[in-house]
Amino acid sequence: MNKTKYIFPFPFDKCRKGANIVLYGAGKVCADYLYQLRGKEYCKVIAIVDSDYQNIRSLFDIDVVSPEWLRQTNKYDYVVIASYQFNDSIFTDLINLGISENRIISAFPRGVVSLSTHVEDFIVYAIFNILGKKTFSYIDIGANDPYNGNNTAYLYYNGCHGILVEANPDLIEHIKKYRLIKRWIVQA
Repeated sequence: MNKTKYIFPFPFDKCRKGANIVLYGAGKVCADYLYQLRGKEYCKVIAIVDSDYQNIRSLFDIDVVSPEWLRQTNKYDYVVIASYQFNDSIFTDLINLGISENRIISAFPRGVVSLSTHVEDFIVYAIFNILGKKTFSYIDIGANDPYNGNNTAYLYYNGCHGILVEANPDLIEHIKKYRLIKRWIVQA
C-alpha cells in the first residue's frame, strides 16, 4: 500500500483484524478511512456515527446513525474516531455514553489542539510525517499572531523551524516575545 496516498492513514496497528467497527465523524478523515478499508478484508465498517446524521445519511452507502445508537447496540468491537479537529470532544462524548475506553480507537493524540484557523497545521504536519519527515523548515508569510490562527505555531512546537514574514510592527514584537525567534523575522 502506498502510504503517501492518504492524508489520514487508518490506524491498522490499533484495530484487530476481523473486527466490526464504527467510524465516528463523517468528514475528510472518515472518507480517507473508508477509502483505505474498501476492498480489504481487514475489518468491517458497520456504521458511521455523526451528530448531524439526519442531514448526511444520503452521502454514504453505509448506515449513518446518531451517537445515541452506540448505547442501543453491541454489534461493534471498536469505535474509531474519524476526526482530528473534534478528537477530544468525541472521546469525551463516547465515555459519557458509557463506551469503554478500550473500545475507543484514535490515530490522533488527545489534548492536541490545532492553532490554525482551518487545521492547516495538522494537515501539513501529517503530510510530512507520512513522507517520513519529523521536522522540516517553513516560510510563514503573513504570520499574524504567534498562536491564534497561526499556521506554523504547532509545527514550531513539534521541532520544525522557519522564517516568519509579518508587515505589522506590533505583531512582530509579539511574535518575537512569544515564539522565541532567534534569527529572522522579515518585516514586509
